[in-house]
Amino acid sequence: MITIGVDAHKRIHVALAVDDAGRELGDWRGPNSVDGWASLANWAFGLGSERRWGVEGAWSYGRGLAQYLVRLGQTVYDVNPRWTALRRRSARKPGKTDKLDARAVALFVRQEAPDLPLVHSEDETALLDLLTTERESAVAESTRQAHHLPEARAYIARRLSQGKTKREAHRALRRFVIRAIWRLWQECQQVQQPNVGQAA
Repeated sequence: MITIGVDAHKRIHVALAVDDAGRELGDWRGPNSVDGWASLANWAFGLGSERRWGVEGAWSYGRGLAQYLVRLGQTVYDVNPRWTALRRRSARKPGKTDKLDARAVALFVRQEAPDLPLVHSEDETALLDLLTTERESAVAESTRQAHHLPEARAYIARRLSQGKTKREAHRALRRFVIRAIWRLWQECQQVQQPNVGQAA
């Protein structure tokens, strides 16, 4: 049985896998996004057929990933950050890094899984809320980055020359970014689902 611990953050997730003996099998680091969740799942499926997960903060920053994994049929446990903090203090090499936190989560789940709360799938309304929040975050960040691109400045200048106010021009840019992200997101859905049937 492979146990994977995830140290969840607002923008980044870090995962580390251990075997039954507690030996490290590898680690992963990537974005807290739909693409990142798919990448993490594909990485984990390549490690072995039997997996269980511990997500630190499965109802907070790790909520999206936890629900994504549950919908793939994975066993996911919610791990309270206080529990892993205690394990870090008793470790041979005390300290706090994302990788150490992920390892602490994995080892904690390896030993305490029967007593830990399982994460269950939320209803469709909650999942839609997750995807909406994810999209809004991506739109906000992409729009912020887009304002620094020459193409974006040219787009705004063109709108201003058409008689739009500065505020209207920026709103138009935001709508343009939303449409572009939505098209990319739809395309990603067609290729990002891991082949669970073969890997499980």
